[in-house]
Amino acid sequence: MQTVSTINNKIKAEANRLGFSFLQITRPIQPPHYEAYLHWLADSHTGEMKYLSSERTRQSRQTPAGLLDNAQSILTFGVRYAPLTQSLPSEEDTQNPVGLVASYALHADYHDALKQAAHRLMDFIVRETGKNIQYRVFVDSSALLEKDTAFMAGAGWIGKNSLIITPETGSFQVLGCILTDLELISDKPFSKDLCGSCQKCQDSCPTGCITDNHNLRADECIAYLTIEYKGVIPRHLRSRMGLWVFGCDICQNVCPWNHKPQTQPFQVSPLLPQVMEPGIDLLAEIKLDEDSFRKKYAGSPILRATHTGFQRNLIIAMGNSGSQACLPALKKILRESPAWLLRLHAAWAISSLRSPDMRQILEKALSMEDDERVRDELRCCLNQ
Repeated sequence: MQTVSTINNKIKAEANRLGFSFLQITRPIQPPHYEAYLHWLADSHTGEMKYLSSERTRQSRQTPAGLLDNAQSILTFGVRYAPLTQSLPSEEDTQNPVGLVASYALHADYHDALKQAAHRLMDFIVRETGKNIQYRVFVDSSALLEKDTAFMAGAGWIGKNSLIITPETGSFQVLGCILTDLELISDKPFSKDLCGSCQKCQDSCPTGCITDNHNLRADECIAYLTIEYKGVIPRHLRSRMGLWVFGCDICQNVCPWNHKPQTQPFQVSPLLPQVMEPGIDLLAEIKLDEDSFRKKYAGSPILRATHTGFQRNLIIAMGNSGSQACLPALKKILRESPAWLLRLHAAWAISSLRSPDMRQILEKALSMEDDERVRDELRCCLNQ
């Protein structure tokens, strides 16, 4: 009969073969930062992600063992993706304005890929142990504090940007967990905060949403605004979003741990193949109707933004691009779009481009606009 230690080693070797960047093991007990999570909820920075403060979520995050009968272990794992360099046009070349997408979204949607790999890992464990094992897989789930679970299992520490950072591979990875009734040997928790006095992520965040307690104000984070939030972007945050149209990599791009020389060559997991080239052609993208949008991004995380939400993001990026080439498309949206949300942001984007006929465009739109929300935005643009 194999020892538990032998099983542990075989599990980690198989996880590596499957393409996981790490696999660590811990017990399904209350995570060490659960109280900090409660304080974060009390600060009301969850935005529209109200599910994070539900009683069900609070309970499962406090007591993960309650999610599976006789739960004994949590296998927490990461899968690495490539931090892709995205080239922007020079100031002289503003006829083709380009939007930015977070690197993870340029790869296949990780949710299904990680779940399938986790099930393959569990099939291997069942064969090795010969046991009838019960388990549940969680990927990007509100049921668990996944980053804290990885910290508790010794994978790395939670950085000042609130992301799990592993010393060997940095933070460009997505996480998942397997809760099982199989008893395994737990790894030692990570004991150090290796961010030290570094504040590069805080200093570089355009919206200043990264706090001093290894957390962030989600309702001001560009990733939240461009993906989860579907309403009117607050005026004071629009210009700070820059050219990001889905997610944001800035706090990861500046992190020294993502530039640290590695003892082994960088290897991207085969579980997350790249499916898109960096850079979004704003003028081409804004022309996509909903069916074309869904077809183009089938299997991509970008669908989470929704067609209208993504168009809103494109419009804001146009306003921040400084490109007068965007003006005809923005005027068309302001004049013809049936979506008041898009007309509202188009008004702001036109005012941001400061074209010579800006005032004339906005005044004409105001005379024809029926929606009071858009009218308020037009008046604000004209009065600034």
